[in-house]
Amino acid sequence: MTGLSTWLYWLSNFIFDYCIFLVYFTTMFFLFLFWDRQFEYNLYFTQFNSTIAFISLFITFGLASIPFAYLVSLLFKKPSTAFGMICLISVITGIGIGVIATFFETILEEKASPETRLMFYSFFWFSRLSPVVSLILGTQKLFTLDSTRNVCAQFQQSLRAILCGIYAASQKSNPELEENKVLKPERCCDGMFLLYF
Repeated sequence: MTGLSTWLYWLSNFIFDYCIFLVYFTTMFFLFLFWDRQFEYNLYFTQFNSTIAFISLFITFGLASIPFAYLVSLLFKKPSTAFGMICLISVITGIGIGVIATFFETILEEKASPETRLMFYSFFWFSRLSPVVSLILGTQKLFTLDSTRNVCAQFQQSLRAILCGIYAASQKSNPELEENKVLKPERCCDGMFLLYF
């Protein structure tokens, strides 16, 4: 390290790596923006809150993943081994836990016992320590919210008011109604959408 203090060495590496990350992120951001506009998906960039959430997810991912990679690299003697293991862990945890989370939330969440739900949510709390898992789960949640907003926007305001009135009445009379658990109509009701963001 040619006489450089340890903290200055790691800080300069972090700043350099984060600048490289920002170049990649900026390129990816404009590719996503082009894709969103070109095919008129209206995801991530049609509302200010969605755009800020999308940018925040990736900016914080860079802030978390670079130190995470530094820490994991200290466990190995060869840089190539550390790089391979970080890639392998990221792919397995990111894709695997993303698929498990989607499966659980869409199929098993309402049918699972309270103990199973507690175990599952505890597992997810710990798995979010991996920056890749946090990024994938956050992006999935943002995609779900934006796509739901697009579907809700297609309903006329009067029809949406009727559906939300029925939903509110069913919550008072039968809060355990199976259809409400699967369809989650509360996401289309005014003032309730923000609870899921």
